[in-house]
Amino acid sequence: MKVKHKRMPNRAMLLLAAHLVVAPALAADAFRVRYNIAGSLGGEIFAPLDQPGVAVAGALTRIDIDKLSGDHGEVRTMAVPGGVLPLPAPTPAALYPSYGGQDGVSGTAGSSQNQQNVAIGYMSPEVVGGGHFTFGVNLAYAVIKQRLTLAAPTPALSYPNPLVPSTAARAQVAVGFDAGYQAGLAAQGNAVSGNDEGMGDAELLGGWTYSSERWRIVAGGSIVLPTGHYDSARAVNVGFGNFYTLRPAFQAAWLATPHLAVAGKFTLGLNDRNRDSHIRSGNWAGAEAALAYLSPVGVVGAHTVLVRQYQDDDGGAFGANRYALTGTGLFFTTKLPVIDAALTVQYMTTSSSRNAKAGNFAQLRLVKLF
Repeated sequence: MKVKHKRMPNRAMLLLAAHLVVAPALAADAFRVRYNIAGSLGGEIFAPLDQPGVAVAGALTRIDIDKLSGDHGEVRTMAVPGGVLPLPAPTPAALYPSYGGQDGVSGTAGSSQNQQNVAIGYMSPEVVGGGHFTFGVNLAYAVIKQRLTLAAPTPALSYPNPLVPSTAARAQVAVGFDAGYQAGLAAQGNAVSGNDEGMGDAELLGGWTYSSERWRIVAGGSIVLPTGHYDSARAVNVGFGNFYTLRPAFQAAWLATPHLAVAGKFTLGLNDRNRDSHIRSGNWAGAEAALAYLSPVGVVGAHTVLVRQYQDDDGGAFGANRYALTGTGLFFTTKLPVIDAALTVQYMTTSSSRNAKAGNFAQLRLVKLF
């Protein structure tokens, strides 16, 4: 029996949607990778990929990060070393008090990102191997705000001589030490806090698409260019760094019935070395899955994203620092008849992570054919 499909704007739509957002894509040494954590599988998986022409897509993405995870998925902590507190002259160094170090100092991490993307794609009219070649470019502009606040109690001072200095003098020293210690914690948090705004890294896309009654297949990839706003001396950057990422990918959707589809996608991220920081972010693999239902008003579905760094970072301050993140979410896609375009609303939340910035990802995506 021949399967009939509800027609939606579809020329190159699946390829564009699969690569549209650069938002959560950053080097693993910054606790993120060049991958669309918001997810790229939406209601477009129902659309046939057999109409040559041009498609333009736009997306608005909101990212809210509320956790920086450590090696075991817990909130990342840091060690604050102990030391010796010099006292004013003429106190000899032998009478200076010492204080202990602290492990497991945690903080409140938070960041927000608003990003706009515009992607233009073209599907060639020639049929090769039963499918069509597609090409595209994806540009981004983003605003990022990042804050980190460290919290730890001020350690007690230990004096080598229990009688010197006096109790009153020790009380004065303790007040000054407490203020200085807490100021030091605040300074460490401020050092990795900040804002940035500018162009993101551009992507060049290419692939081959194939459609049949029940299958939608995309094979290809992209190369991410270091064109974004970036400074290795700055803690917060829209751009990912002065390095390239090659991302071969394969995506397939199967229509079990005219109204029920399942889809999956697999991507590799192959990085070269950052020419500014000299850090090489380890290569990674990403997988996505989606289950979607075509209703009379549009496509509703659930999707999941899993990204794992399978290679250690090289040259970073955190050692191997292998990134891992799993996200789950929902999406809805419908047709806007007035402008003959497809609108997708989707949401993804982090369910588990290691060495990653975890949080929530929301996206509004519009695809229009010309």
